Amino acid sequence: PAWILFLGGVGISTGLTFFGQPVMETVGKKITSLVPTKGFCVELGTALTVLVASELGLPLSTTHTLIGCIVAVGLSSGDKNILNGKVLRNIMFSWGVTLPVSALVTVICY
Repeated sequence: PAWILFLGGVGISTGLTFFGQPVMETVGKKITSLVPTKGFCVELGTALTVLVASELGLPLSTTHTLIGCIVAVGLSSGDKNILNGKVLRNIMFSWGVTLPVSALVTVICY
């Protein structure tokens, strides 16, 4: 139904308004330092992964894919200390909390 699409659009717009800048700073600067060439590799890897998964009919999170590509590009430098482990732990924790919190909110709203 159209009202569900409308609510989804409102939710995405609200999230971007309030949390867009901090999320972009975390992804772009706090996990590892990205220069333009590394940024290109991250974007290309993300795009190719999403395209292949879509072609195979696999559900995929572009955000998870992007973070995975950032980690892979960071590790490709050969220095394991180039990644900010604290930021990565916080990201993984937030991913783990998302599903139960979303389920709880759905139960309350439904």
